[in-house]
This record gives sequence, C-alpha cells and structure tokens, in this order.
Amino acid sequence: MNSLINLPALFHESDSRFCYALDEHTALVTLLAAKGDPNLKRASIIYQGKFRGVKDQKKVDLALSYSDSLHDYYQTTLYLPDVRIIYVFELEDTQGNIVYFSEAGVSDTYEMGETCYNVFQLPYINPSDVIYPNRKFADRVFYQIFPDRFCRDESLPHSKTLIKWGDPVGIGTFAGGNLKGIKSKIGYLKELGIGGIYLNPVWKGSTNHKYDTIEYGSVDPDFGTDEDLKELADECHKNDVLLILDMVYNHMSCQNPIFKDVVAKGRESPYYDWFLIHGEKPSFEKGNYESFGLHPYMPKNNLNDRGSANYFLKISREIYEKYHPDGFRLDVGDECAHTFWRKLHFAMRELDPDFLLLGEDWHNGESFLNYGDQFDSIMNYGFTRLAEEFFVDKRYGAKAMADNLNGLWARYKEPVNHNLLNLIDSHDKKRLLDECGFNRDVYLSAHLLMFLYPGLPSLYYGDEVGLPGKDNIDCRRCFPWDEAGQDKFIYKYIKEMIAIRNSYPLVDAKREFKERDGLLEVSYQSENGSLLILWNATNEKIAIKEKDPDLSLNYDGESILPNGFFVKRS
Repeated sequence: MNSLINLPALFHESDSRFCYALDEHTALVTLLAAKGDPNLKRASIIYQGKFRGVKDQKKVDLALSYSDSLHDYYQTTLYLPDVRIIYVFELEDTQGNIVYFSEAGVSDTYEMGETCYNVFQLPYINPSDVIYPNRKFADRVFYQIFPDRFCRDESLPHSKTLIKWGDPVGIGTFAGGNLKGIKSKIGYLKELGIGGIYLNPVWKGSTNHKYDTIEYGSVDPDFGTDEDLKELADECHKNDVLLILDMVYNHMSCQNPIFKDVVAKGRESPYYDWFLIHGEKPSFEKGNYESFGLHPYMPKNNLNDRGSANYFLKISREIYEKYHPDGFRLDVGDECAHTFWRKLHFAMRELDPDFLLLGEDWHNGESFLNYGDQFDSIMNYGFTRLAEEFFVDKRYGAKAMADNLNGLWARYKEPVNHNLLNLIDSHDKKRLLDECGFNRDVYLSAHLLMFLYPGLPSLYYGDEVGLPGKDNIDCRRCFPWDEAGQDKFIYKYIKEMIAIRNSYPLVDAKREFKERDGLLEVSYQSENGSLLILWNATNEKIAIKEKDPDLSLNYDGESILPNGFFVKRS
C-alpha cells in the first residue's frame, strides 16, 4: 500500500457523533484526519443504498470544515431518499495514490457492491432517534439564582437567625432570600433580557444551599410555601420566562425520613437497598455508607434499585404536575446510573415533549448526551475552562483558542451543542471578577464569548453588576440591590450583549471559529444576516478593516486595543 497520508490518524465511527441524522432524510458525516496533513489532497465518501447495489452508488467530496489541536474535520451532509446506506472513504494523496478507509481499516480496494462486511453503515434513520435543538429553549439567555441570596421579601417569617443583607456569608449563614423576593424581580430580569431562570434547590433541607433534601417536592419554609413556588412559576410563564428547578437525585439528607428509617432498622428497613451501605446499618460516625463527596450528611442514593428509581420517577411526575417547571437541573448527574436517566427522560417526555433535562457534568458528557435518551444538556464547564484559560490566564493565543473551541464543539452532535448551558460563573466556583483581578475589560470579554457562543448562555446572579466572590462559598453573596454596590459600567455592557444575542438567533446560523492576525474571530451567517465578533486578548493593539461596530470595548476606530472586542452585524 503506497500512500503519503498519515493513515494512523484517520478516524470515523458510524452511528456516533461522526455519522448521525440531522432529520429524517439527512445525515452529517465526519472524517477525522491528522491536522494540517500536507499529503492529503482529497477526501471523498462513496455511498449507496444498502440493498440497492452499485448502480445506486454516489461519490461526494468532503470539505475541511474546521480543525482542533490534533485533527482536521472533513464533513459533508447527505440527503438520503433511502435512509439505509453503506459507505467507505476514498483518500487521495498529493502523488495521486488512492486508498480506501472502512470498518476494516485502510486498503487499496473495496467491494462494497458484493458484501456489507468491510464498509461503514448507517443502518436506518429512525425518527425517534433524531436529536433536534430544543426550540422552546433555543437561544434564550438564562439566569442562575441561589435563592437564599437573591432577594428577600420581608413579609415571610424565617426560622433561622439571618445575617444583615449584604454582610459576609459563610457555610452556615442564612440571608433570608425567598421565592416571593424572586417573583418581585421578574420585571428586572425581563428588562435585562433574561428568557429563563435556573433555581438552585428550593426543597426542604437543613442547609442554606438545600442540596441535602429532606422532603422532595415540598418547598423549604425558609423560602416560602408550595403556593409561592406555583405563583413564581406562573409569573415566569406569564412573562415568557422558562423555569428550571434543581433536583438532587444522587443523594439526600441524612435527616430524610427514608434514610432515618434505615438508620433505625438496618437491613429490616424496606429502604435498605436504596443506599450503598457497608454493614448492617449506616453509622454517621463510621461513615460506612457512600455519600456525596466525603460528606456523610448527604448519603448517596442507589438509583440502580428498582424501588428507589420508581420513587424518584414518581416524585418527578408529581413535581411537574404540581408546579409545571420547564426543566430539571440534575445535581451530580454524572455519578448516577445511565439506566435511571433513560427512565427519567422518557417519563418527562410523556408529560412535556420539550421538557429539558440539564445534567451537572464538569467534563465530557458525550455518553449522557449524544443519543438523545438521557440528558438534553449539561452545564458546559468545558466552555468555562476555555474562557478562563484564554482571557484570564493568557495560557495560549487566538489560534489555539479557536482550535480549542472547535474541539469543544466536536465533542457533541451539532443539535446537542445548541442545548448546552454555557456559563462563566456558578455557585460552585470562584467568580470570574475575582479570578481576573477585577479587570473589567477581561471580565466583559469573557462574558461576550459566553453570550455569543451557540447554546444557552447562563448568567450567574449578580454578575451583571460586578458582584465578586473569592471562593465557592463567597461566590454566594447577597445580591446588591442598593445601587451603590452595583457596577453600572458592567451592567450596561452585559445588557447590550444580551440584546445582541436576543436579536440574532444562533441555532440556525453557520458558525466559524478561527484566528485572524492575532485576534480570535467568531462569525455567523444565517438568513438574519452576518454577525462578526473579534477579541484581542494580547498586549498589543491590532488593526482591523471593519468599521462602525454595534458594540465595542477598547476600540479606537481603527484598532482593537488590548483586552478589547468588536461586534458588528450586517
């Protein structure tokens, strides 16, 4: 076999993120090759109807769509009247040598017409397997709220000793934020341009964060009543604001009556197998049971147990029927059984075809996302990491950042990317304002990328007014409703960024991430026109040919200055 192509770098899988249906008759096919392979002259796909023979055979060249740090991604979109195809890739090097790539590897010849063995296949496009962007959620800007710290309605009595609003917060402090307070600020959020709210847990628990659920489906008295949550949901929907509720199925509170029954009765409890216990009965002192992290006050649920799984499916249905949220955020979702998430997915789809399941997964969530039967979305901390490394740490330049964004995009099927919740800050990390040393230019540059990256941008409460937070406790400070504590410069820019995103849907736009003269360039083309964004994360000013931006920072009319950006629609 004579070929100058880097053959070991070739990669493709059928029925995966490298070959999948975009609709009932269209498939996107991707071939990976070594990045910048100088010897690869042409890549094509030869395909035919699986049962139609060589007379049906077609050949289409693949286009180099984008690159990451390791690979070039060659792609084509195929319209398939017959949705059962077999295919091989034909590769030509710069000397005219041709080889074929299939499931059997690389060869000089192929015999697709005589056997289906040594080929790739797309066996059948089943409509129920096609993943689409969630149009109900698409392009909405979300706003994450930590209920105890957002807004306090003083009419609600509180069982805890409260700190003065705005005082330093601690692990065990309570500030008294509640659901009525959140409801009173829906107008503020609409004015900002918010289209959805993600609420940290509101269910009965003993902590200020409520991730230790004592009673699923019942609002914690610190936050109000079940009726208050119903009224908040109604107010959101009246204002076209979607509502995602945080659900904690990975673990519960050690004070939950279910776990307490096991503590009292051990193996005699009907709930013994609902937990992962090493011994006759759980002991808080011994810590002889699995828990969230290393926190014995939050014992881990065994969702592999049928009784446990059925209980949480029942709870999920009841919460939907009672409060009518638009989605669930699933805490520690990557530690729970895939089988349970599949059951939950289909249970909620029966109630609402557009219901969104948002998993917490700080890493590559492909196994939960790319087959459309578990999560619809994750909190995209992969994006968060890239934004911090590029804008704050200056770890690499614009070319590497474009490659990394392309690599992040390639993790998931394209429709999935439009469902992901992209974030800069959350309740679990140091706020970016502290991370960047209170450099507002860096802070705003990173937020602009979040707002103008495909998916669901999620603003953490207070980020729009420059609320700081030096760790994952301090990041849960009280919202500074006193305007003296608000950064109006940041607010103005954040609001304008949201307005641009709301005016230019990205879900149907063709995107491109690349480097240009040291600048990071992100561009979109759609029936709504074009959108161009340029960032300068260097220490030098860089001249550009474009003029008259719709939004800019550190732009002098000819050049983008350090830590500046330029946004233009046309």
